[in-house]
Amino acid sequence: MRFRAASEGNIGLLTALLMTPILGVSGYAIDQLLLSSQKAKLDGAADSAALAAANVAAQVLLAPNAGSNPDFLTPAKAAALQKFNGNSGALAKGVTPHFSIVRKGQTVRADVTWSGALKSTFGGMFGAGAYELQGSARAETGLPPYVRIYVMIDGSASMGLGATSTDQDRLHKETGCALACHLPEKDGSATSYERARNMNPPVTTRIDVVRSAVQAMALRAEQVSRMQNQIKFGVYVFSNDVSTLVDINSSKASNHSAVHSALDNLTLADRGGGTDMHAAFHFLEKVVFTGGTGASESSPLSYVLFLSDGVESASMRNSSFDFVADPTMKNQLVAPTSNFDGEDSTYSFNGKTEKKSGFLQALDPSLCAPLKKPGVALLPLEIDYVVPPSKYRLDPAGDPELRFNWIEKYLLKTSYVNGASMTLLEERMRACASGPNDYYKASSSADIKSAIASMFDKALLSTTRLTK
Repeated sequence: MRFRAASEGNIGLLTALLMTPILGVSGYAIDQLLLSSQKAKLDGAADSAALAAANVAAQVLLAPNAGSNPDFLTPAKAAALQKFNGNSGALAKGVTPHFSIVRKGQTVRADVTWSGALKSTFGGMFGAGAYELQGSARAETGLPPYVRIYVMIDGSASMGLGATSTDQDRLHKETGCALACHLPEKDGSATSYERARNMNPPVTTRIDVVRSAVQAMALRAEQVSRMQNQIKFGVYVFSNDVSTLVDINSSKASNHSAVHSALDNLTLADRGGGTDMHAAFHFLEKVVFTGGTGASESSPLSYVLFLSDGVESASMRNSSFDFVADPTMKNQLVAPTSNFDGEDSTYSFNGKTEKKSGFLQALDPSLCAPLKKPGVALLPLEIDYVVPPSKYRLDPAGDPELRFNWIEKYLLKTSYVNGASMTLLEERMRACASGPNDYYKASSSADIKSAIASMFDKALLSTTRLTK
């Protein structure tokens, strides 16, 4: 009875029976921590390998003498393997990496997968001497596209506005003119704009700021071009007609220094008037390349940069294209005429009337529709139309320029469009853009330069990134 009742050895026996599962669970937990650390290291090695493969493939494809179908796979795979082995260290012996590098259009994609059996520390005690693991990574890089950049610049009277309030004051003090300063003075010897440029220091107008910004864009193109003839420029200026500064099909188009020099000749319309956007867009319809992918010089992407304040005016007849009046604007006139190609229109404000040649209206977005095709991005930059202060709203005879009051009342009137407050000018310019992110707006000189730089970046910038 005494023997059966003794229990002193039960604790030791129970401990011995539980020791094996306790060690097993503890060993498994340790194994999982080690395996997680090893997998993270191998996944990091795969990331580095994918980035290396994509970059090396892009370098081969962009080499000056690469030809039309260079072998980018061999060097890209070699670079990937070197990166994978270098970053995985001793773990590389137990795994096998696989590499796939492909080009689709202007995108290079590199996929790296790995798999292998990693030895366990404690699993062998329970018949699990190794664990099967696997991982993957993907990197993509965009090859710089072949692009054609068409810059259509408004060279009409409103672009002769002083770039700053100081410039406006100096311009008016020197010439008696605040706007339309490209028109000849009474003696016919020079235009007010020409006199302003000869002042010391010269008065800076909006057309001068645009010139400087587009020239800076041409210099940046020289710096970032990675392939011969990758970036071509066509530069045009319009008022009542269109003039070509750089022909997109000329040798100058891809000579960015020549483009910069050609822009030295950008001035306001030479002793003319009008802002015929119909002429500008009909011209662009004829010259803009459509349907390109950017993959080659013969299949470029096209970017149309339309730089204007959005106010259209037919102050003289154009022999090439007929100006079309907007009925909603035409009906606001006191004495609308049947033909707006150079005929007089009568404006009124506060009981006063004036008769002026031509007609003012906002851009008609339907003009932009023919350019909204595959391979084309239409990027309008609306440069705020700034109505001069009342003291400058006088014509050479000292009479009020009632057109400015009319512009304020109708073209600059704000309304809500899709929940946002905007002027009629902004609404029309926004509607002209290829998409909601393709519209730009600028008020100051700094804004103009920043917007044009952003438009260029939209066309050219690409990066290498991990996507998986």
